[in-house]
Amino acid sequence: SGPAGLFAYSNDGLLERIYRSGLDLPPTPLGHMAVGTLADSRAPELLIATAGEGVLAFDGQHFRQIRPADAESRNVTALLPLASGRLLLGTAKLGLLVYDGKTLERFHSTTNDVFVTAIAGTEAELWIGTLNSGVLHWRGGQAETLGEPQGLPDPRVESVALTPNAVYIGTPAGVVELRDGKLTWVQIGRAHV
Repeated sequence: SGPAGLFAYSNDGLLERIYRSGLDLPPTPLGHMAVGTLADSRAPELLIATAGEGVLAFDGQHFRQIRPADAESRNVTALLPLASGRLLLGTAKLGLLVYDGKTLERFHSTTNDVFVTAIAGTEAELWIGTLNSGVLHWRGGQAETLGEPQGLPDPRVESVALTPNAVYIGTPAGVVELRDGKLTWVQIGRAHV
């Protein structure tokens, strides 16, 4: 996905279909994608964030649009479908929102009004990347910030990835690993082919 639209490829890498923004899709750039089964669907869908038109859900045949009434809620910057069928939406101005299949609400007061760039985790424990405030670690109704004062190399977080034993935080200055409460830089070597 990208500003021009959605490109569908076969398993062997052949381009099968192009869905163009402004023609087949709403006239807005596409962003983050995730796969999940939402409370208002019966099967997994490809969920696509848009810059101004909410979320597109694609079942492989048809698109449907989750388009909030409020314009600021439609600028979706990150997505995380949850096992419960709820969908977390990161936004540029309102922070983290949650869609339960019928309504869209703010997730929690500790995650309001931040520019969300990435979301990873589960309903019980979330890692929320922000544009200029590092990472919010939300659990048990509380959020703590992990930023430059705690050792993050840059306050802009571009990605968050989880493994069973560590959290990886991607920033413009590099990737750091959080393991057992300790931050360390990830050294990236060159692959030899």
